[in-house]
Amino acid sequence: MPQAGTAFLQTKFKQVGLLASLVGAAVLSAGNAHAAPIDLTSWTTNNAFDFPGGQAAGNWTVGGGGTSVFQSVNGDPTMFLSGNNIGDISGLSGTFRETSGDNDFVGFVFGFQNTSSFYLFDWKQGDQTAYGEFGARGITLKRFDAAPTTQGHMWRTASVAGIMTQLYHADLARTNGTTYGFTLDRDTSSGEISISITQGMSTLAAFTVFDSTYTSGQFGFYNFSEDSVTYTGFEADVFESVPEPVSLALLGLGLVGAGIGKRRRDA
Repeated sequence: MPQAGTAFLQTKFKQVGLLASLVGAAVLSAGNAHAAPIDLTSWTTNNAFDFPGGQAAGNWTVGGGGTSVFQSVNGDPTMFLSGNNIGDISGLSGTFRETSGDNDFVGFVFGFQNTSSFYLFDWKQGDQTAYGEFGARGITLKRFDAAPTTQGHMWRTASVAGIMTQLYHADLARTNGTTYGFTLDRDTSSGEISISITQGMSTLAAFTVFDSTYTSGQFGFYNFSEDSVTYTGFEADVFESVPEPVSLALLGLGLVGAGIGKRRRDA
């Protein structure tokens, strides 16, 4: 290769290597110790579960300088998801409140890979049969392993063979207009998932399960057939971003470039 071409290649490798280093630094610094509430301005609405012939699609509006979000539509399942895939989570906490007078689902999603692979924590306010399925009052942690094909699969509390596995359920009353606290801790290496619900200084529910099916994915807020819900003030000790595949590819290319540069210097 001509000398000029070699120099050009080495420069490009160095640039890619630097970019990969910066990406790695951003990943390592993702866990902050309560520096500030999580900024929701870059999060996005996911209405992939707006089923044909169903209810309206959700509508999420960010406020409070990026620290809160309001969902205004009584409609099909809707999510408001983080921009990055998240791995380990420690001390993720914030509050939520619904004032609609309805009795359906509020909740959270994490480990969201796509519409067929994610964890869902939902809280149904009252027992109710809809879409041919029974939704029981209380809190439920579910793992979805195949794309729901009906609203009923999202509504149902009990496991659905081949689609959804119930990991936890407990009967817990919920009152309209009350502010509740939510806390999530997740260790992807052990599969430990711990969730608690509070009201003021009182713990209403707390449980731990172990499941490591999805070790990373988007985190977000969730409503189904429930409107006028506000999520606010969420922060975390650890909210660890996981590099996207393209970042890993860039990192690999940077390492290759560094190796070639070293061999050139040694020669």
